[in-house]
Amino acid sequence: MAVLFGRRQAGGQQLLLTAWDLAGGTAHLSQTLGPDSLGGVGQGQFAPIEDGSIQLSTKTYRSTPGFTECATCPHVWQNRRFLWEPYGFERIAVDPVRSPYATFVQFEQAIAASDWDRAKNFVIDREWVETARRMGWNQPVGAWRVAPGTTDENAEEMVFFRGPREAYRVTFEQRAGDWLISGFRTTTPSVE
Repeated sequence: MAVLFGRRQAGGQQLLLTAWDLAGGTAHLSQTLGPDSLGGVGQGQFAPIEDGSIQLSTKTYRSTPGFTECATCPHVWQNRRFLWEPYGFERIAVDPVRSPYATFVQFEQAIAASDWDRAKNFVIDREWVETARRMGWNQPVGAWRVAPGTTDENAEEMVFFRGPREAYRVTFEQRAGDWLISGFRTTTPSVE
Protein backbone atom coordinates (compact mmCIF):
# COMPACT_ATOMS: atom_id res chain seq x y z
CA MET A 1 0.00 0.00 0.00
CA ALA A 2 1.26 3.51 -0.81
CA VAL A 3 0.02 6.91 0.32
CA LEU A 4 0.94 10.26 -1.23
CA PHE A 5 0.18 13.33 0.80
CA GLY A 6 1.21 16.95 1.02
CA ARG A 7 2.53 19.06 3.84
CA ARG A 8 1.72 22.75 3.58
CA GLN A 9 4.71 25.08 3.52
CA ALA A 10 5.38 28.67 2.44
CA GLY A 11 5.84 27.85 -1.27
CA GLY A 12 2.88 25.48 -1.54
CA GLN A 13 2.39 21.78 -0.95
CA GLN A 14 5.49 19.67 -0.23
CA LEU A 15 4.93 16.06 -1.34
CA LEU A 16 5.64 13.02 0.83
CA LEU A 17 5.13 9.34 0.00
CA THR A 18 5.07 6.32 2.28
CA ALA A 19 4.71 2.70 1.21
CA TRP A 20 3.98 -0.30 3.42
CA ASP A 21 4.48 -4.02 2.88
CA LEU A 22 1.30 -5.75 4.05
CA ALA A 23 2.59 -9.33 3.64
CA GLY A 24 2.10 -11.67 6.57
CA GLY A 25 -0.86 -9.80 8.00
CA THR A 26 1.21 -6.95 9.46
CA ALA A 27 2.16 -3.59 8.02
CA HIS A 28 5.87 -2.84 7.68
CA LEU A 29 7.07 0.52 6.42
CA SER A 30 8.99 -0.29 3.23
CA GLN A 31 9.73 3.10 1.69
CA THR A 32 9.53 6.81 2.36
CA LEU A 33 10.14 9.46 -0.30
CA GLY A 34 10.29 13.14 0.56
CA PRO A 35 10.69 16.38 -1.38
CA ASP A 36 14.31 15.57 -2.21
CA SER A 37 13.17 12.54 -4.25
CA LEU A 38 9.76 13.75 -5.40
CA GLY A 39 11.06 17.13 -6.60
CA GLY A 40 10.06 19.69 -4.00
CA VAL A 41 6.76 21.59 -3.97
CA GLY A 42 3.85 20.74 -6.26
CA GLN A 43 1.36 18.00 -6.94
CA GLY A 44 1.31 14.29 -7.68
CA GLN A 45 -0.95 11.41 -8.57
CA PHE A 46 -1.01 7.64 -8.98
CA ALA A 47 -2.10 6.14 -12.29
CA PRO A 48 -2.35 2.58 -13.58
CA ILE A 49 -0.53 1.76 -16.81
CA GLU A 50 -1.48 -0.77 -19.49
CA ASP A 51 0.53 -3.66 -18.05
CA GLY A 52 -1.28 -3.34 -14.69
CA SER A 53 1.59 -1.68 -12.83
CA ILE A 54 1.24 1.61 -10.99
CA GLN A 55 3.01 4.83 -11.87
CA LEU A 56 3.43 7.91 -9.71
CA SER A 57 3.69 11.24 -11.53
CA THR A 58 4.69 14.52 -9.90
CA LYS A 59 4.90 18.09 -11.19
CA THR A 60 7.12 20.05 -8.82
CA TYR A 61 9.52 22.93 -8.45
CA ARG A 62 12.33 23.98 -6.15
CA SER A 63 13.42 27.53 -5.40
CA THR A 64 15.71 28.83 -8.14
CA PRO A 65 19.13 30.17 -7.09
CA GLY A 66 19.51 33.83 -8.04
CA PHE A 67 15.73 34.33 -8.29
CA THR A 68 13.15 35.43 -5.75
CA GLU A 69 9.91 33.51 -6.29
CA CYS A 70 6.64 33.83 -4.42
CA ALA A 71 4.13 30.98 -4.12
CA THR A 72 2.00 32.35 -6.99
CA CYS A 73 4.95 33.44 -9.18
CA PRO A 74 6.12 31.48 -12.22
CA HIS A 75 8.48 28.60 -11.44
CA VAL A 76 10.80 26.19 -13.23
CA TRP A 77 8.71 23.00 -13.14
CA GLN A 78 9.79 19.40 -13.57
CA ASN A 79 7.71 16.32 -14.28
CA ARG A 80 8.96 13.17 -12.55
CA ARG A 81 7.68 9.66 -13.07
CA PHE A 82 8.15 6.70 -10.76
CA LEU A 83 7.27 3.05 -11.37
CA TRP A 84 6.11 0.92 -8.46
CA GLU A 85 8.41 -2.09 -8.43
CA PRO A 86 8.35 -4.97 -5.90
CA TYR A 87 11.12 -3.21 -3.92
CA GLY A 88 9.48 0.23 -4.00
CA PHE A 89 9.07 3.25 -6.24
CA GLU A 90 11.87 3.76 -8.76
CA ARG A 91 12.30 7.04 -10.63
CA ILE A 92 12.15 6.39 -14.37
CA ALA A 93 12.10 9.93 -15.79
CA VAL A 94 12.71 13.58 -14.97
CA ASP A 95 11.57 15.99 -17.67
CA PRO A 96 11.75 19.78 -17.49
CA VAL A 97 8.53 21.62 -18.31
CA ARG A 98 9.36 24.06 -21.10
CA SER A 99 8.16 27.61 -20.58
CA PRO A 100 9.31 31.17 -21.29
CA TYR A 101 10.11 31.59 -17.59
CA ALA A 102 12.28 28.44 -17.55
CA THR A 103 14.07 29.68 -20.68
CA PHE A 104 14.85 33.03 -19.05
CA VAL A 105 16.17 31.31 -15.91
CA GLN A 106 18.45 29.04 -17.97
CA PHE A 107 19.64 31.99 -20.06
CA GLU A 108 20.44 34.10 -17.01
CA GLN A 109 22.21 31.20 -15.28
CA ALA A 110 24.39 30.72 -18.37
CA ILE A 111 25.11 34.47 -18.56
CA ALA A 112 25.93 34.64 -14.82
CA ALA A 113 28.43 31.80 -15.35
CA SER A 114 29.86 33.60 -18.43
CA ASP A 115 28.98 30.50 -20.45
CA TRP A 116 28.30 32.35 -23.68
CA ASP A 117 28.00 29.19 -25.80
CA ARG A 118 25.28 27.71 -23.58
CA ALA A 119 23.47 31.06 -23.43
CA LYS A 120 23.12 31.03 -27.23
CA ASN A 121 20.78 28.03 -26.91
CA PHE A 122 18.10 30.21 -25.32
CA VAL A 123 17.89 33.14 -27.77
CA ILE A 124 16.65 33.54 -31.33
CA ASP A 125 19.56 35.80 -32.29
CA ARG A 126 22.88 35.30 -30.54
CA GLU A 127 23.40 39.07 -30.50
CA TRP A 128 21.20 39.01 -27.36
CA VAL A 129 23.97 37.12 -25.55
CA GLU A 130 26.40 39.96 -26.30
CA THR A 131 23.75 42.53 -25.32
CA ALA A 132 23.25 40.83 -21.93
CA ARG A 133 27.03 40.78 -21.42
CA ARG A 134 27.30 44.50 -22.27
CA MET A 135 24.45 45.26 -19.85
CA GLY A 136 26.42 43.52 -17.09
CA TRP A 137 24.04 40.62 -16.55
CA ASN A 138 27.04 38.46 -15.70
CA GLN A 139 27.87 40.74 -12.73
CA PRO A 140 26.06 40.23 -9.41
CA VAL A 141 23.66 43.10 -8.72
CA GLY A 142 20.82 41.37 -6.89
CA ALA A 143 18.26 38.63 -7.25
CA TRP A 144 15.98 38.46 -10.28
CA ARG A 145 12.19 38.40 -9.85
CA VAL A 146 9.19 38.77 -12.11
CA ALA A 147 7.07 41.89 -11.82
CA PRO A 148 4.31 41.62 -9.21
CA GLY A 149 1.12 40.14 -10.62
CA THR A 150 2.94 37.88 -13.09
CA THR A 151 1.52 34.40 -12.57
CA ASP A 152 1.81 32.78 -16.01
CA GLU A 153 5.17 31.14 -16.77
CA ASN A 154 3.95 30.77 -20.37
CA ALA A 155 3.45 34.48 -21.06
CA GLU A 156 5.09 35.65 -24.30
CA GLU A 157 6.20 38.85 -22.58
CA MET A 158 7.34 39.33 -18.98
CA VAL A 159 8.94 42.07 -16.96
CA PHE A 160 11.86 41.03 -14.77
CA PHE A 161 13.37 43.11 -11.99
CA ARG A 162 17.01 42.71 -11.00
CA GLY A 163 18.21 44.18 -7.76
CA PRO A 164 16.63 47.40 -6.50
CA ARG A 165 16.83 49.52 -9.68
CA GLU A 166 16.89 47.45 -12.88
CA ALA A 167 13.89 46.26 -14.92
CA TYR A 168 13.72 44.53 -18.30
CA ARG A 169 10.82 43.72 -20.61
CA VAL A 170 11.60 40.32 -22.17
CA THR A 171 9.77 38.80 -25.15
CA PHE A 172 9.67 35.13 -26.09
CA GLU A 173 8.84 33.10 -29.16
CA GLN A 174 8.06 29.42 -29.45
CA ARG A 175 10.01 27.41 -32.01
CA ALA A 176 9.89 23.64 -32.48
CA GLY A 177 8.43 23.13 -28.99
CA ASP A 178 11.07 25.28 -27.26
CA TRP A 179 10.69 28.81 -25.97
CA LEU A 180 13.42 31.25 -27.00
CA ILE A 181 14.11 34.83 -26.01
CA SER A 182 13.31 37.05 -28.99
CA GLY A 183 14.44 40.28 -27.32
CA PHE A 184 14.63 42.44 -24.21
CA ARG A 185 14.87 46.09 -23.35
CA THR A 186 15.17 48.19 -20.23
CA THR A 187 11.95 49.49 -18.73
CA THR A 188 10.91 51.34 -15.59
CA PRO A 189 10.88 49.25 -12.41
CA SER A 190 7.46 50.53 -11.40
CA VAL A 191 4.81 48.15 -10.13
CA GLU A 192 1.89 48.08 -12.54
